[in-house]
Amino acid sequence: MKPKKQDYKNIWKELGQDYKIHGPSSRHTRRILRKYLSLVDYSSIIDIGCGPGILLSTLDLKGKKFAGADLSESGIKFCKERWPKGNFRIIDIAKEAPKERYDVAVCSEVLEHIKDDLAAMKNLRKTCDNLVISVPAGKYSFSDHEMGHFRRYTKEDMISKLKKAGFKVVKCEYWGFPFYSPIYRFFLNNTKVKQRAGKVTIFKRIVSETLNIMFYLNIPNKGDRLFVLAR
Repeated sequence: MKPKKQDYKNIWKELGQDYKIHGPSSRHTRRILRKYLSLVDYSSIIDIGCGPGILLSTLDLKGKKFAGADLSESGIKFCKERWPKGNFRIIDIAKEAPKERYDVAVCSEVLEHIKDDLAAMKNLRKTCDNLVISVPAGKYSFSDHEMGHFRRYTKEDMISKLKKAGFKVVKCEYWGFPFYSPIYRFFLNNTKVKQRAGKVTIFKRIVSETLNIMFYLNIPNKGDRLFVLAR
């Protein structure tokens, strides 16, 4: 099944930011990314697929050189307005690497959207000394098609491709079972709740907070999300 075509240029105008800020899976993704970043000694960082900079806003950037790259004009515009001293550019990581090199790059929920993900990984190798990744894992589904995903990953797939790109995987773990998936995913797929759009109401905030707590109880290294640290 081919992925549904996405308008990445204007995607943040369509989605808004509420669901990314308050959504329990997004919050835990940022939490785990920060945990992986804590394993790296870095003074410079770039967020590949930064969107409007929600991950960067949760990091301690004091004294650090920081940057972001994205296909979204609206996302890059927002980042430039928020952080005038940051280096934010519209870049297709599958076709080019940023001109500057960084101690660490974060590439969260991006590679699954890229047809030639190996080309993107090779450009990431030119970009950073350390790489932190999050991607969907497990079985490809109709929701992946709707979100513009070309694939999901296994540990073996990811390690093999990163090796071809010149990386060595240091840490690679699944996450999400059972409360994110299948329980939360089943709820989203079988109700009229819109996961990726709209304002987060008070009711949704209460539900989100409850799920956020439950997600801490997921079984370690099991689930359909994959987090990676490579060097």
